[in-house]
Amino acid sequence: MEYYFEAITTYDKEAVRHYTTYHYRHVDRRGPLAYLVLGGLFVCLAAWRFWMGERLLPTVLGTFGLGLLLAGIRMLSGRASIKVPDLGDGRPPVNRQRFFEDRLEHAGAQAQGYYEYRQISRVGEDEGYFYLYIGKNQALVVQKSGMTLGAPAQLREFLRQKTRPGVME
Repeated sequence: MEYYFEAITTYDKEAVRHYTTYHYRHVDRRGPLAYLVLGGLFVCLAAWRFWMGERLLPTVLGTFGLGLLLAGIRMLSGRASIKVPDLGDGRPPVNRQRFFEDRLEHAGAQAQGYYEYRQISRVGEDEGYFYLYIGKNQALVVQKSGMTLGAPAQLREFLRQKTRPGVME
């Protein structure tokens, strides 16, 4: 069967950072925002207690609050990402995605399979990648520079036609 597009995506540190940044900025904002709000509250509480003359409790609260703020900032910047996978020899996994008329096939050292386009719940992108969500927190990452058949603009239009309305950002 003929496929229209193909991409080879390396799941290295850069790909994971891009995915994490995209995910926390566009899909799941609650996590980093919760850390930022709670961190801000703890820092304010620490400042108030320090102003009231205490020393130990404000130090503990302030340290904890700054840690929460830092965690939220790292999530939004892509620095607090999941562990970068490797194949056991230090090399990152490489996946191949092929786009057929009725489905998207993916294959790599860790898993292979296919998804029908109706299973894609969200399609996002940044300058280097497409993110095809097939679950709330699960996406196939397609590297634009890794496209061996077709161009990113053509793939974007193809996905717009194949997925449900509202799936494309």
